[in-house]
Amino acid sequence: MAVIVTVHGTFAGEDDDVTGVRKKSIALAGKTGTTKPELTATESATGGSAPGKLQWDDDNSHFARRIRELVNGADGKFQWETFKWNGKNSEASRRQAARLLLTKLVSLEEQKSPYVVIGHSHGGSVLAFALQLATKQAYSLSNMSAWMTVGTPFLHHRKKSFLYARGDSRVKGVILIALTIIISGVIRFLSVEGLPKDITDTLLLIGVTLVLTI
Repeated sequence: MAVIVTVHGTFAGEDDDVTGVRKKSIALAGKTGTTKPELTATESATGGSAPGKLQWDDDNSHFARRIRELVNGADGKFQWETFKWNGKNSEASRRQAARLLLTKLVSLEEQKSPYVVIGHSHGGSVLAFALQLATKQAYSLSNMSAWMTVGTPFLHHRKKSFLYARGDSRVKGVILIALTIIISGVIRFLSVEGLPKDITDTLLLIGVTLVLTI
Protein backbone atom coordinates (compact mmCIF):
# COMPACT_ATOMS: atom_id res chain seq x y z
CA MET A 1 0.00 0.00 0.00
CA ALA A 2 1.29 3.45 -0.90
CA VAL A 3 2.04 5.86 1.94
CA ILE A 4 1.96 9.65 2.27
CA VAL A 5 4.15 10.94 5.10
CA THR A 6 3.64 14.51 6.33
CA VAL A 7 6.11 16.57 8.37
CA HIS A 8 4.75 19.66 10.11
CA GLY A 9 6.63 22.90 10.71
CA THR A 10 7.69 25.01 13.67
CA PHE A 11 5.32 25.50 16.64
CA ALA A 12 3.05 22.73 15.41
CA GLY A 13 4.46 19.86 17.44
CA GLU A 14 3.41 18.10 20.62
CA ASP A 15 5.91 19.78 22.95
CA ASP A 16 4.02 21.42 25.84
CA ASP A 17 6.14 24.58 25.93
CA VAL A 18 5.93 25.07 22.20
CA THR A 19 2.17 24.49 22.22
CA GLY A 20 1.82 27.14 24.91
CA VAL A 21 3.80 29.65 22.85
CA ARG A 22 1.66 28.82 19.82
CA LYS A 23 -1.62 29.36 21.69
CA LYS A 24 -0.39 32.68 23.06
CA SER A 25 0.63 33.76 19.55
CA ILE A 26 -2.82 32.82 18.24
CA ALA A 27 -4.51 34.80 21.01
CA LEU A 28 -2.29 37.83 20.38
CA ALA A 29 -2.99 37.70 16.65
CA GLY A 30 -6.72 37.64 17.40
CA LYS A 31 -6.51 40.71 19.65
CA THR A 32 -4.62 42.71 17.02
CA GLY A 33 -7.18 41.93 14.32
CA THR A 34 -4.75 39.98 12.13
CA THR A 35 -6.80 36.80 12.02
CA LYS A 36 -9.37 35.32 9.75
CA PRO A 37 -12.26 33.37 11.31
CA GLU A 38 -10.87 30.04 10.13
CA LEU A 39 -7.10 30.62 10.23
CA THR A 40 -4.78 32.99 12.10
CA ALA A 41 -1.67 34.65 10.75
CA THR A 42 0.43 32.54 13.11
CA GLU A 43 -1.22 29.34 11.93
CA SER A 44 -0.69 30.24 8.31
CA ALA A 45 3.02 30.77 8.91
CA THR A 46 3.60 27.68 11.04
CA GLY A 47 1.22 25.08 9.68
CA GLY A 48 -0.78 25.06 12.89
CA SER A 49 -4.51 25.17 13.34
CA ALA A 50 -6.82 26.97 15.70
CA PRO A 51 -7.42 25.43 19.14
CA GLY A 52 -9.91 22.58 18.83
CA LYS A 53 -9.37 22.21 15.08
CA LEU A 54 -7.35 19.64 13.18
CA GLN A 55 -3.92 20.55 11.88
CA TRP A 56 -3.25 20.29 8.16
CA ASP A 57 -1.26 17.08 8.56
CA ASP A 58 -3.81 15.21 10.66
CA ASP A 59 -5.33 12.13 9.08
CA ASN A 60 -8.86 13.57 8.99
CA SER A 61 -7.98 17.18 8.11
CA HIS A 62 -9.50 18.95 5.12
CA PHE A 63 -6.13 18.66 3.36
CA ALA A 64 -5.95 14.90 3.92
CA ARG A 65 -9.53 14.37 2.77
CA ARG A 66 -8.93 16.45 -0.34
CA ILE A 67 -5.79 14.49 -1.19
CA ARG A 68 -7.78 11.27 -0.90
CA GLU A 69 -10.29 12.65 -3.38
CA LEU A 70 -7.60 13.52 -5.91
CA VAL A 71 -4.92 10.86 -5.47
CA ASN A 72 -4.95 7.08 -5.65
CA GLY A 73 -2.25 4.52 -5.04
CA ALA A 74 -1.59 1.68 -7.43
CA ASP A 75 -4.22 -0.40 -5.63
CA GLY A 76 -6.62 2.52 -5.24
CA LYS A 77 -5.75 3.15 -1.59
CA PHE A 78 -2.98 4.82 0.35
CA GLN A 79 -2.01 5.15 3.98
CA TRP A 80 -1.67 8.56 5.64
CA GLU A 81 1.11 8.83 8.23
CA THR A 82 1.89 11.95 10.26
CA PHE A 83 5.46 12.37 11.48
CA LYS A 84 5.46 14.38 14.72
CA TRP A 85 8.43 16.20 16.23
CA ASN A 86 8.62 18.79 19.02
CA GLY A 87 8.32 21.75 16.64
CA LYS A 88 10.88 23.89 18.45
CA ASN A 89 12.51 26.63 16.40
CA SER A 90 16.05 25.36 16.86
CA GLU A 91 18.62 23.73 14.62
CA ALA A 92 19.25 21.01 17.21
CA SER A 93 15.56 20.04 17.31
CA ARG A 94 15.32 19.90 13.53
CA ARG A 95 18.41 17.72 13.23
CA GLN A 96 17.21 15.39 15.97
CA ALA A 97 13.86 15.12 14.18
CA ALA A 98 15.68 14.40 10.92
CA ARG A 99 17.37 11.37 12.45
CA LEU A 100 14.01 10.05 13.65
CA LEU A 101 12.42 10.74 10.28
CA LEU A 102 15.17 8.82 8.51
CA THR A 103 14.47 5.86 10.80
CA LYS A 104 10.83 6.08 9.71
CA LEU A 105 11.76 6.20 6.03
CA VAL A 106 14.09 3.21 6.39
CA SER A 107 11.24 1.23 7.95
CA LEU A 108 9.07 2.07 4.92
CA GLU A 109 11.89 0.86 2.68
CA GLU A 110 11.92 -2.45 4.54
CA GLN A 111 8.19 -2.77 3.90
CA LYS A 112 8.79 -2.21 0.17
CA SER A 113 6.04 0.41 0.24
CA PRO A 114 6.09 3.28 -2.27
CA TYR A 115 5.80 6.56 -0.42
CA VAL A 116 5.80 10.35 -0.77
CA VAL A 117 6.98 12.81 1.88
CA ILE A 118 5.51 16.32 2.27
CA GLY A 119 7.25 18.83 4.53
CA HIS A 120 5.76 22.21 5.44
CA SER A 121 7.85 25.17 6.64
CA HIS A 122 10.72 23.84 8.79
CA GLY A 123 9.23 20.39 8.34
CA GLY A 124 10.87 20.70 4.93
CA SER A 125 14.16 21.45 6.71
CA VAL A 126 13.72 18.28 8.75
CA LEU A 127 13.10 16.36 5.54
CA ALA A 128 16.14 17.91 3.83
CA PHE A 129 18.41 16.96 6.75
CA ALA A 130 17.00 13.42 6.69
CA LEU A 131 17.83 13.11 2.99
CA GLN A 132 21.37 14.37 3.63
CA LEU A 133 21.79 11.79 6.37
CA ALA A 134 20.48 9.09 4.05
CA THR A 135 23.14 10.03 1.49
CA LYS A 136 25.92 9.99 4.11
CA GLN A 137 24.79 6.63 5.43
CA ALA A 138 24.33 5.16 1.95
CA TYR A 139 20.58 4.59 2.16
CA SER A 140 19.17 4.67 -1.36
CA LEU A 141 15.50 5.20 -0.33
CA SER A 142 14.55 3.62 -3.64
CA ASN A 143 10.86 3.34 -2.74
CA MET A 144 10.47 7.08 -2.26
CA SER A 145 8.37 8.15 -5.24
CA ALA A 146 8.70 11.87 -4.51
CA TRP A 147 9.39 14.41 -1.80
CA MET A 148 8.22 18.00 -1.66
CA THR A 149 8.45 21.02 0.58
CA VAL A 150 6.04 23.93 1.00
CA GLY A 151 7.19 27.31 2.31
CA THR A 152 10.50 25.95 3.60
CA PRO A 153 13.23 28.48 4.49
CA PHE A 154 16.33 26.59 3.39
CA LEU A 155 19.21 27.85 5.51
CA HIS A 156 22.81 27.59 4.35
CA HIS A 157 25.24 27.02 7.21
CA ARG A 158 28.96 27.47 6.81
CA LYS A 159 31.39 25.78 9.16
CA LYS A 160 33.24 28.39 11.22
CA SER A 161 37.01 28.36 10.91
CA PHE A 162 37.90 28.47 14.60
CA LEU A 163 36.91 25.91 17.22
CA TYR A 164 36.08 28.71 19.67
CA ALA A 165 33.50 30.18 17.27
CA ARG A 166 31.75 26.81 16.91
CA GLY A 167 31.37 26.10 20.62
CA ASP A 168 28.57 26.90 23.02
CA SER A 169 29.10 28.92 26.21
CA ARG A 170 30.57 25.96 28.10
CA VAL A 171 33.10 25.13 25.38
CA LYS A 172 34.09 28.78 25.07
CA GLY A 173 34.53 29.00 28.85
CA VAL A 174 36.84 25.99 28.88
CA ILE A 175 38.89 27.42 26.00
CA LEU A 176 39.24 30.81 27.71
CA ILE A 177 40.36 29.22 30.98
CA ALA A 178 42.88 27.05 29.12
CA LEU A 179 44.29 30.03 27.24
CA THR A 180 44.55 32.06 30.43
CA ILE A 181 46.49 29.25 32.15
CA ILE A 182 48.80 28.82 29.15
CA ILE A 183 49.52 32.55 28.83
CA SER A 184 50.11 32.86 32.57
CA GLY A 185 52.51 29.90 32.49
CA VAL A 186 54.45 31.35 29.57
CA ILE A 187 54.76 34.74 31.27
CA ARG A 188 56.02 33.14 34.50
CA PHE A 189 58.53 31.05 32.58
CA LEU A 190 59.86 34.12 30.74
CA SER A 191 60.14 36.10 33.99
CA VAL A 192 62.12 33.28 35.60
CA GLU A 193 64.43 33.29 32.58
CA GLY A 194 65.31 36.90 33.35
CA LEU A 195 63.12 38.77 30.89
CA PRO A 196 62.66 42.41 32.02
CA LYS A 197 59.51 42.96 34.07
CA ASP A 198 58.16 45.68 31.78
CA ILE A 199 58.29 43.27 28.84
CA THR A 200 56.57 40.46 30.77
CA ASP A 201 53.89 42.92 31.92
CA THR A 202 53.34 44.00 28.31
CA LEU A 203 53.08 40.38 27.15
CA LEU A 204 50.62 39.65 29.96
CA LEU A 205 48.49 42.64 28.94
CA ILE A 206 48.52 41.51 25.30
CA GLY A 207 47.58 37.97 26.32
CA VAL A 208 44.67 39.10 28.49
CA THR A 209 43.44 41.37 25.69
CA LEU A 210 43.50 38.50 23.22
CA VAL A 211 41.56 36.24 25.61
CA LEU A 212 38.89 38.89 26.14
CA THR A 213 38.44 39.70 22.44
CA ILE A 214 38.24 36.26 20.80
